[in-house]
Amino acid sequence: MPIHAEIEAATGIVTVVFDEPLVPGAVDASNWAASAKLGAGQRNWAGQVAVVTGASVSFTTADAGIGFPPDAVFYAATPADIVCLNGCPAAAFADFPLTVV
Repeated sequence: MPIHAEIEAATGIVTVVFDEPLVPGAVDASNWAASAKLGAGQRNWAGQVAVVTGASVSFTTADAGIGFPPDAVFYAATPADIVCLNGCPAAAFADFPLTVV
């Protein structure tokens, strides 16, 4: 399960920290999206490149249009490619709180 998520205002990179170590490597960025107010207004951000290291997933983003509050991150898990070291796949989630840093 995620325990913290943030998006860097300057770069649009999103980092999601999980409660246990994950299997490292590249994962399907299309499973990831975010909604956050960066700059002029609330926007949706689509995942572009996603990488797992330690207990976190980081993904670059591209502007995907007008978004709606609150600031949040979403994981579709289709297929579930985020897997903890004990083999348990992460479940899909939506509207996980996202902090702009």
